[in-house]
Amino acid sequence: MPADYVIDPERRLVHVRMWGVLTASDIRAIRRRLVEDTRLTPGFSELIDARGATSIVEITTNEIRSLAGEEIEPVSRRAFVTTNPAAYGLARMFQTYRSIEDAPEQNEIFHDIEQAEAWLSGTAID
Repeated sequence: MPADYVIDPERRLVHVRMWGVLTASDIRAIRRRLVEDTRLTPGFSELIDARGATSIVEITTNEIRSLAGEEIEPVSRRAFVTTNPAAYGLARMFQTYRSIEDAPEQNEIFHDIEQAEAWLSGTAID
């Protein structure tokens, strides 16, 4: 699976890294691992670093809608980081569908990892 994560309990951050060719199955698998990980408790932030994703296949609009409607890991803020236009578009769809679901977390999308980290920590970068 081209995805893995590290939990930083001091910063209350889960850092997910995705690379290579991503499929809906890969995304569901990493999310399932996160939901089942007892170290991840409400109030964590999530940094999804998809800068290493070379392509995204087998992910439709309906798949994104389904993913956004599912119960997911208990985070307060989620930052997607990507430079891939397709991944950016999918993240934007996910963000939109989560807002329709009245999701409790905030979701933002970034091209720059430092800006994403600053947003997650509540500090601004000019």
